Amino acid sequence: MQRIIFVLLTIITCNLKSYAQSFSINTDGGIADTSSILDIRSSAKGVLIPRMTKTQRKTIFQPATGLMVFQNGPDSTGFYFYDGSTWYWMFSTENMLYGDSTSWKRSGNSGTNPSANFVGTTDNQPLSFRVNNVKAGLLDPVNHNTSLGTGSIMNYTGSNSVAVGDSTLFSGTSGSGNVALGHAALRFTTTGNDNAALGNNSLYKTTTGFGNTGAGSNSLYNNTTGHDNTASGFLSLYQTTSGFQNTAHGSNALFSNTTGSDNTAIGMSALFSNTTGFVNSAIGFGALFSNTTGSFNTALGEFSMHDNTTGQNNTASGNFSLQFNTLGSSNTANGAQALKLNTTGSTNTATGVNALFSNTTGNNNTAVGSFAGDLVTTDTSNTFIGFGANNTSGKGLSNSTAVGNGASITASNQVRVGNSGVTSIGGQVGWSTLSDGRYKKHIQQNVPGLSFIMKLKPVTYNLDAQALNLFYKTRLPVDDNTVMAKEKIIYSGFIAQEVEKAATETGYDFSGVDKPKNEKDLYGLRYADFVVPMVKAIQEQQQTISDLQKQVEALMKKVEKLEKK
Repeated sequence: MQRIIFVLLTIITCNLKSYAQSFSINTDGGIADTSSILDIRSSAKGVLIPRMTKTQRKTIFQPATGLMVFQNGPDSTGFYFYDGSTWYWMFSTENMLYGDSTSWKRSGNSGTNPSANFVGTTDNQPLSFRVNNVKAGLLDPVNHNTSLGTGSIMNYTGSNSVAVGDSTLFSGTSGSGNVALGHAALRFTTTGNDNAALGNNSLYKTTTGFGNTGAGSNSLYNNTTGHDNTASGFLSLYQTTSGFQNTAHGSNALFSNTTGSDNTAIGMSALFSNTTGFVNSAIGFGALFSNTTGSFNTALGEFSMHDNTTGQNNTASGNFSLQFNTLGSSNTANGAQALKLNTTGSTNTATGVNALFSNTTGNNNTAVGSFAGDLVTTDTSNTFIGFGANNTSGKGLSNSTAVGNGASITASNQVRVGNSGVTSIGGQVGWSTLSDGRYKKHIQQNVPGLSFIMKLKPVTYNLDAQALNLFYKTRLPVDDNTVMAKEKIIYSGFIAQEVEKAATETGYDFSGVDKPKNEKDLYGLRYADFVVPMVKAIQEQQQTISDLQKQVEALMKKVEKLEKK
């Protein structure tokens, strides 16, 4: 035993050298560093200090100041040292649960003072965050940029920008004043300035475009160089590439627009199909939905101008107004369903609910009043003024005018004023008819007088106003007081068919008979034209009277001569 102890002491003596109370433990024979009381060296082994559990560490009796142990066990693994009153956790792969109260714990902190405790820097340098060694956030006090999200503002040198979300402002170089919030928002922006993107992939492809605002997932997704666009809603202005000064509010609003500019769309799918059309305004769900290249159109109301594709200079105000218009241009529709069925008709004006509702290809028509001209389909250059003023012939008429509640035209080149309930039409002066001799030709004095007048049959009658309303398809109720009162009036006049027969029998082409122009038209009389044959009849009678007077005078002279004899 004595021999073994001697050998061990010899080995320790050979490897433990003392120099001025400094000790060295090593395998290379080196001397101890003078600044260290113990200098341990090895290129292959480490130093083990006492190892214990948390419970064991806490049971150490009166630990000396500076005492150090390694704690292992189910939690709080790491090196601890005692400062005379508290154990401090020095190193660990876990959150720091004990120790310096000014250090931040990965599991949360308590007892902090916001005026003194913070995470950040104390110099004027950017604070960078990384995940898996990839940039994931930046607070830049120099360029005033703020980002949060993997890949956001990766190589950005611009200023005054904010990026929140994965890959936001990913490709940015020198653009400034940009705000990106949402996955890949403004991902490819390089030098674009003053853009605001809110929503996943909003303004995704914008490169140099500026002054754009996209709010909603994929809003202004394909924009590259377009500027001053505003898109609010999912997929709004989705296809726009270089269009500028467009405003779209609502899901899919101006969805297909590419290079069109100065368009305004408010409502889901408003101006959805617009590609290159410009200066259009659409307000309402589906307004100008199908418009592609049409320009200078204004649509206000649900589905207003929904089917328009290339029509231009149209104005539609009211739900479903000009809904089916495709190519028609320069139309104005004010009122729900006004000009609803119009397709290619142009230069029409409809004001009132259902005004010119059924017009398809008719042009140059004007309708003012609810249901005015709503039966018109292919008519041209007609005017309808008043509730239900209409063409009831079922024919395509032109150059006709109906004025008044329920007034109806039944032929072209016709003017009708009032309905069957009207009892008086007049003014302060009589009606003037053009009669300038400079504009008359083929003048002949061939008007029959007594031969025509004597065949006329003056009558009195009551008007069957209700039957007339049914014929005209007016919207007056059957028991309308004005209609019932009208039927009680006894009128004096002629029967048009009898007047026509009298004229035919005398070989007189009488303009006073307004003959039906079609099977849906009615006979009429122009009573003012009766003055002419009546004047002729009076002249003939006067001539007869003159002749008789001459005969009487001759006979009187003969009588006087006989009396003198």
